[in-house]
Amino acid sequence: MPNKIRTVLVVMGTRPEVIKLAPVIKELNRHPSRLKTVVCSTGQHRHILDQMMTMFKLKADLDLNLMRPNQALPEFLQHSILELNKVIEKVKPDMTMVQGDTITATAAALASYYARVPVAHVEAGLRSHDRNNPFPEEANRLIVDQISDLLFVPTKASARNLEKEGFPRSRVLITGNTVIDALRQSLKLIDKKMDCCKVPKGKKLLLVTLHRRESFGKTLEGILRALKEVVAANKKLYMIYPVHPNPNVKGPAYRLLDHPRIKLIDPLSYLPFLSLMAKSNVIVTDSGGVQEEAPALNKTVLVLRDKTERSEAVLAGCAKLIGTKYEDIVREMSVSTDQLCSSCSTGSDIYGDGLASRRITEAILHYFFPGKCPQPKEFARDIFLKDILPQAEAASKA
Repeated sequence: MPNKIRTVLVVMGTRPEVIKLAPVIKELNRHPSRLKTVVCSTGQHRHILDQMMTMFKLKADLDLNLMRPNQALPEFLQHSILELNKVIEKVKPDMTMVQGDTITATAAALASYYARVPVAHVEAGLRSHDRNNPFPEEANRLIVDQISDLLFVPTKASARNLEKEGFPRSRVLITGNTVIDALRQSLKLIDKKMDCCKVPKGKKLLLVTLHRRESFGKTLEGILRALKEVVAANKKLYMIYPVHPNPNVKGPAYRLLDHPRIKLIDPLSYLPFLSLMAKSNVIVTDSGGVQEEAPALNKTVLVLRDKTERSEAVLAGCAKLIGTKYEDIVREMSVSTDQLCSSCSTGSDIYGDGLASRRITEAILHYFFPGKCPQPKEFARDIFLKDILPQAEAASKA
């Protein structure tokens, strides 16, 4: 039945997945005569997930609500695979779409693979080349990529990673990152009412986000102490930190960051957070998504990691890895305020042009209806900044 409507099961469970899949779902829904989209939530990030779903006007057709307090990773993975297997048996999808490198994405891809349902991986091909950094995301994306039938990569660098690993080119499409689609659409909706945090006159806004699992414990405490010392030493800085709700982050943050020029706030919804990013002078983060969003806003970002799978912004000079050690963070941030808060004018197109979701949808239509829907062309823009890449490669060989 060549004209049969094909069912795409879209599985999400975290805030970043909602942000990055919302524009894709919107595009998929523009083709009701050919595609039926079923949205399933695992509830991995319950509160902030619901917040994002409301913001993007999404409703889960199936909500598994699987997250439990202090649930171990293997337990959540096992529970998710079992429950998603039931979903697949019920929905009988023609394809499952997952995004990124979460436990939710891994469980959905595995459950689909076991049921012999094709998997489409949005944001495929990212590599830090260290299985333990970030943990467990690097291993997750290696697993998901291996069992995916369609690999939608955000940049040429991601495509190159897959090429080196032997993936056939026919399964890989350079699309740009869907986070840029979401960002460009959302910036139009920001208004002054979303300015939730006032910065004292004459101060520069230092925006911080922290949540990496591999930093929990002494490493995170060292990061927090370093940030406090930097703020205390630079009277021009005013730090705002939307604190992640995980007790391993929230507890140390409220215990160690007591300072009159440090403001701790609850996690923000997407639009208020974008508004805060847009007016920030410097961003310090361990988040993957923020590393992509900041360059699109022409903001320089300091990355609290030892390695990153998003090398494009580093090569473009829009991001700098400053590590996770107390001494390194203090040293890297103890520069003049002008140098610390310098903007990045070359970063706006590094991760895409806002059309990634359209390319992904066109690729899925072509997959199901090759005779009626043309295959989309590879992303035409030079996302990876070819003027920078040869210099960076030459430097690495020197």
